[in-house]
Amino acid sequence: MLKFNEQKQIESVNGALALRNQINELIDGICKEG
Repeated sequence: MLKFNEQKQIESVNGALALRNQINELIDGICKEG
């Protein structure tokens, strides 16, 4: 079985989710401005 660094994976996923929220806010702002 491959070595799996769970903590690193969790941090990666959390980072991606945080980034996605920022991107969504950015897109919402752009859409509101037209």
